[in-house]
Amino acid sequence: RLLALSEVTWSPKGSKNWDDFNTRLQSHFKIFGQKGWSYCPGNFTVAIQPVFNNGKLLVNLLSETKNSEIYYTLDGSEPNLQSNKYLQPIEINQTSTLKAITAVNNNIMSLQAAKQQFSKHKAFGATVSYTTPVSKYYQAEGAFTLTNGVRGTKTHGRNWHGFSSENMIATFQLANADTLHTLNLSCLQSYRDWIFCPASVKFEV
Repeated sequence: RLLALSEVTWSPKGSKNWDDFNTRLQSHFKIFGQKGWSYCPGNFTVAIQPVFNNGKLLVNLLSETKNSEIYYTLDGSEPNLQSNKYLQPIEINQTSTLKAITAVNNNIMSLQAAKQQFSKHKAFGATVSYTTPVSKYYQAEGAFTLTNGVRGTKTHGRNWHGFSSENMIATFQLANADTLHTLNLSCLQSYRDWIFCPASVKFEV
């Protein structure tokens, strides 16, 4: 952390480069090991980033670890070095549980696999319009937050839209006319963070 703090404090803005810093960091790690110091070798958690492209849900898997490889599964099983190797964005076209790990030199570095569940539904990828804008503090994943198949968790920063003082009015435009059998809506309440469930909910079709 001190190395990173020194880098961002002393380096001119135009010369800051993560890849270059990460390369130099490996030499420091060797020195730390030779001195017998305890240090964190880095963050080996795989970042899972879903994006919609031409009506398809694609998932990017990212690791900040230099010279690493990512392995993943889509059936909820624990990934290993014999699992699918990540080479390009993964298309999600059915309900899936994605798990991913980071490996370096054929050694699994992740303490536990990163995990993301995707639920395929009839509004999957549908265009959503809002009568009132989403709070700037709760942008989540943007326009497709409600239709990307990702359910929110108790962590309120990433997958939730929030509204302040105004009603949330969302209109979904389905690509194809279809019969709807079930409507689901998840809400989050966290008194400590001043997040409250809606007083009422209404669906219209």
